[in-house]
Amino acid sequence: MAEVIMKRVRVFATIREDVEDWVQKQVESGRFRNRSHAIEYALLELMKKE
Repeated sequence: MAEVIMKRVRVFATIREDVEDWVQKQVESGRFRNRSHAIEYALLELMKKE
């Protein structure tokens, strides 16, 4: 199945330091490409559950 390419928009968020530390470790381990990818992944998962 082909992935639909959606336009990206810039957002800014303030999160807890421990959450950012965890996200950064996930990026460094290769789980996510970058912090934006991690946040988008989390929000898409939440959308699926709603």
